[in-house]
Amino acid sequence: MQEEAPSSPALREQSKGEYGETDEPPRILYEMPDELARDAAAERVEEDVTHQEPAQEIPEPGSMPERPPLEAGEKLRIEALHLEGEPISQLSTSRLMAYVASTGSRARGIEWISDNRCVLVFDSYGDALAGMQRIQLPRNEVDMEDEPAAPEPSELASVGTIEAPWNDAIHALLTPRLAMAFPSELYNMIEKQSLSELPEAEKQLQEARSRLESGSEPVPEIYRDMEIEELERRTLTRDLKHVKQLRQSLWIRFALAHHDTKAPRSAQRSNWYRQHGRGAGKDVVPRLLEVGEHASQQPGRRDRRDIARNARPSYYDEDPYTRPRESMREAENAWEEEDYRPRSLLDRISGNRDEEEPVSRPRSRSASPQRNTDRDSGIRGRGSVRAPRSRMHGWDD
Repeated sequence: MQEEAPSSPALREQSKGEYGETDEPPRILYEMPDELARDAAAERVEEDVTHQEPAQEIPEPGSMPERPPLEAGEKLRIEALHLEGEPISQLSTSRLMAYVASTGSRARGIEWISDNRCVLVFDSYGDALAGMQRIQLPRNEVDMEDEPAAPEPSELASVGTIEAPWNDAIHALLTPRLAMAFPSELYNMIEKQSLSELPEAEKQLQEARSRLESGSEPVPEIYRDMEIEELERRTLTRDLKHVKQLRQSLWIRFALAHHDTKAPRSAQRSNWYRQHGRGAGKDVVPRLLEVGEHASQQPGRRDRRDIARNARPSYYDEDPYTRPRESMREAENAWEEEDYRPRSLLDRISGNRDEEEPVSRPRSRSASPQRNTDRDSGIRGRGSVRAPRSRMHGWDD
């Protein structure tokens, strides 16, 4: 059964059931831009004309992830593929879409699960099968002896909407397959430069490991590992580590409705958001731009300090009564204009004041306490004294 295609760039797909009125958890879909969809179509046309499959880069060797658990009530999403691996943690939404489009797959969009997991959504089961064939590596290009035997996706074309009980065909669909590496043609300038420097750095590390292992004096394994770790820290820069992660293996299989869904509050545990911010990487662009600058072109320490100083809010902007004297006088005048209420004619003739609403004036935080009373006149500041009551009081009565 084929689901209806959404019409908005970010849509929560739901169906009726236990989640309020839905039977599946909410999911947010980022739709593929029309430009990338046309690029994928052009890739397929070129293959049909030249009868040549696109070049697929082999990733670094890695261990295959386990097949997802099959729990009661779970449902297979026959129009969606699950993709996971370390390279995903280094990719934005647009770069991940460019990776999918470079294979010629007709993906409708992407749903994020975590930093290194996502779901590729297609319009139909046939498109998902074709996408899996294009993204996964052929058996003759990689050693598949350690993987469990599973039929090719083309052998499972008769599978429709599947729910429990599970059978061998569903287990085969949920078996992770090794996918093609993130293509180097999609690398930016810094990544391409780091890719050319990576073999030399790895050669130095390998020679250092060989020297440590062939040393004449026996060294405890923990000390040898600590020395190798320190050598890797000095040899592998941040850009080299970034490229090494891009070269790691990716694994693809069909997705499950409940298991392959973003967990609640996953953004709080995301390293991507912690490094780049909550809004980084979500914008979908139709074309990838050349991003990244050399360290010499980046602002220096003094420039960054000036930028931070200009962006930092002033302490005086937070409290009007801690500003300089001119600003404080302006604040007091504004207070007088706002809260001043003229006394009535009866109050002015009788000399009475409203005791229920005593007049108070704003005071700076640094001012000393006022000790004025009806009997005494206080002098503020250190060494304040009280003037005695005048004996002439009442003579005019």
